[in-house]
Amino acid sequence: MKQFIKNHKDIIFITLISFIMMLICSTSSPLYFANNWVDVNAYLTMGRGLFHGKVLYLDLFDHKGPLLYFIYGIASLLSPHSYFGVYLLESIFFTFTLYYAFKIANLFLNKEPSYLSLFLLMPFMFISKFFCLGGSSEEFILPFIFMAIYYTISILKNNYTKKDFYLIGLCLCAIILIKFPMAIFMLPFLIAILFSTLKKQKFKKTAILVGYAFLGFFTILLPFIIYFLITHSLKAFFEVYVHFNSLYANIKLTKDYLISLGQNLISMIKSNFLETIIILYGCFYFIFIKYFKTKIYNFSFFFSWLILFLIIYSGDSILPYYFLIFIPFIFLGLVAFMRTFNYLKFSYKIIIPLCIVLSFITIVLNTNLNNYTSKITHQNNDALSLITKDLKKEKAKKILEYYTLDIGLYNRLNIVPNIKYFYIPNIDYEIYPKAFDEQNRYLKEKLVDFVIVRAYHINSSNYFKEFKNIEKNYRLYKYYDSIESYRYYLFKRK
Repeated sequence: MKQFIKNHKDIIFITLISFIMMLICSTSSPLYFANNWVDVNAYLTMGRGLFHGKVLYLDLFDHKGPLLYFIYGIASLLSPHSYFGVYLLESIFFTFTLYYAFKIANLFLNKEPSYLSLFLLMPFMFISKFFCLGGSSEEFILPFIFMAIYYTISILKNNYTKKDFYLIGLCLCAIILIKFPMAIFMLPFLIAILFSTLKKQKFKKTAILVGYAFLGFFTILLPFIIYFLITHSLKAFFEVYVHFNSLYANIKLTKDYLISLGQNLISMIKSNFLETIIILYGCFYFIFIKYFKTKIYNFSFFFSWLILFLIIYSGDSILPYYFLIFIPFIFLGLVAFMRTFNYLKFSYKIIIPLCIVLSFITIVLNTNLNNYTSKITHQNNDALSLITKDLKKEKAKKILEYYTLDIGLYNRLNIVPNIKYFYIPNIDYEIYPKAFDEQNRYLKEKLVDFVIVRAYHINSSNYFKEFKNIEKNYRLYKYYDSIESYRYYLFKRK
């Protein structure tokens, strides 16, 4: 046992840190009543449905990738009545994120400063608005990005094996099957890799290496293709994951688009000024660093960040958590800073106190951010908890979250929706009327027993007079006021 710990002390230490930080910082952990983030609840509802006989995209609607729902489906099996399974998987994925971040840092730094780089990274991740409440799709993509960058550097240094190409293909497919626009960051790296292998290898050997990348890609893709073919849902997958997301992005290369992109750039810099400086420092540092043998490799880091920015910040609706995907580039910037000042002597006598201080700062500031759902500082009497208690008394199985995002009632009640559009995505009616029309059909045909509606202002007593389908077939059961200034209206079928 002692020998095992000695041989694996790095991964054991990183695992321990990951579980502790997620325990404190993610609201899916046992220290919080619930994760109230609408995105997380939609993923968990989809995942639970996947393992309870529902077909993704055909029976239940959400527009992220199937691998994300598989991950959340595992979480629902681990803890059917809580978010504890989400916390466990967040911790495991964050372990891989930190492990590969450490391996990247160790390519440029000694072991001691490599450890410090992890603790420098964590405040940027956990005390920011872009971590939010924990459990975003970006969070589950991060380990695959760090892995891809690590093995890309190995290839660009010409110290590569067939396994490196296989794992890059695997990572690329995983990212595509979680949130496919994020995979665009690999394009400059793939061009650099292809250039590198063609320069050093003959075409036949290069084709073999690329073949291993495709093998890794199809290792993840093939099971999902089989799933969609067996369930006759391949068409539904393309309609939602490809077509709907194209509507959702709504990118048009016009003058207004360029103006909007410029405004988003300014907004991003204002909101994340320090992070942007660190990213740019890292990008330009890798342009001039004498680490790779050809300049095309050095520029790949800058263009990777740039192309990812253009994809993420080209939409009309920009949310704070979008920035989380840039964590790997923040980390590369931190490594670049530490390498720049490598004349500073790092030892464990300095590292350990610094790590403790950084951890303490992260914990205190993050706890303040998520204070209102903490079991330590609050009682479990928020509006959603009260609604859940009432619905459990009524033994409700068929409910609809009407004209709102997924507020989490399906997960709190441990039920799978009996309707496809169990929530409304953040999109205008004119762009995608089907979801709104279908929810109105559910009410007209009385397909659900209870309807919950969220008003954005407590004083909106006449807010729902326009919803004739509710008034016709449902009566007001009760309303609930929340600490976030929402008012929830619960209706019961007549």
